[in-house]
Amino acid sequence: MNFATPLKIAEALACGVPIITTNIAEFKVWYKQGIYTYSTYVELENTMKYLLNNLDEVRASLREYSHSFREAFSWDRLAENTRTS
Repeated sequence: MNFATPLKIAEALACGVPIITTNIAEFKVWYKQGIYTYSTYVELENTMKYLLNNLDEVRASLREYSHSFREAFSWDRLAENTRTS
């Protein structure tokens, strides 16, 4: 496979912390929740305002997602996927 993602993104999502990053389409595909992207400074500002104003709701949603995320990306699951590839 010819792609990589920073481990910090996976670590933050596993802990239920939202991520703000530049608009990289693959991140939205690989991670179903918790990724907030921007292309301009205005979008960055609006995204930050949204997260700050709705942080409790966002974190509650991510807590539910983080369980399935940790399971899907556990070392055991990754090793299993590597053996079957």
